[in-house]
Amino acid sequence: MLSVKQDKRSILFIINTVSGTKNKDKLPGIIKSYTGHAFIDAEIAFTKYKGHGKDLALKAINENKDTIVVAGGDGSINEVADVLVNSNVALGIIPTGSGNGFARHLKIPRNYKKAVKIINENNTISIDTLTVNDKLCCNLAGLGFDAKIAYEFALSSKRGFFSYLKCILKVFPNYKNALYQIIYDDKELKTNAFLITVANSSQYGNGAVIAPNAKIDDSLADICVMKKVTWLNALYIGFMLMTGLLHKTSAVKYIKAKSIEIKQSDDFPGHIDGDYFFPGKEMNIKVNPLSLKVIVPGK
Repeated sequence: MLSVKQDKRSILFIINTVSGTKNKDKLPGIIKSYTGHAFIDAEIAFTKYKGHGKDLALKAINENKDTIVVAGGDGSINEVADVLVNSNVALGIIPTGSGNGFARHLKIPRNYKKAVKIINENNTISIDTLTVNDKLCCNLAGLGFDAKIAYEFALSSKRGFFSYLKCILKVFPNYKNALYQIIYDDKELKTNAFLITVANSSQYGNGAVIAPNAKIDDSLADICVMKKVTWLNALYIGFMLMTGLLHKTSAVKYIKAKSIEIKQSDDFPGHIDGDYFFPGKEMNIKVNPLSLKVIVPGK
């Protein structure tokens, strides 16, 4: 019988100890147990400060690691992916964040053992990313109500779905729509909107699907313009959001584009992959086709 030689993989697992609400104490043991093979050289590191994930990833690239796995949420993934774009180093994901929108779109399970097994299988695809005002975006970016929620959530001492819900209930009663000018692929739309989300993949997280038809490898971003949310239609819109049917309503206008510029009247907060930032009065977005290698479940 012929034996097939398998190249040894060198993997760094970066664990964000503060993301999400799930206990991660057992994760290092599971990683060691499920990667204890002759063809995998696995190393584990823990983030100690904001931006540490990026520093660890840069060090790993210099050490010729071929795979970097992030155990965290969308923000942690963004931090590491920022240095992996347009490289041959693959990104692996163990979802441990509050919402895990990016991982959910890629159908990566939250179960630690199943997620590590997917890393072992090493089924790699190339996906699009976005550049938003010179910052990387893997999942979603936008302005309006969801950006305000991201800002409030950052100030909260607790993580998880119920903390998000608490922020929504705090902000919604006094929130007012704003005027925006959207320039996309040489076309223009002026609109009064509750929020504008530019989607590379489909959802915020926790099953809230904002862009059901978004594809992560089509070289296009989905612009989602939510027009008006009132006390009368909020429950209906929320239901359609959580069931993946928002595109069936008249509450949201969808546009696909490669290049997008959004102008707003003031320096209101924006968000990228769940983390708020202040973009100024303009948010410029472009699609970077098939620029990131990601490990996903095999078919």
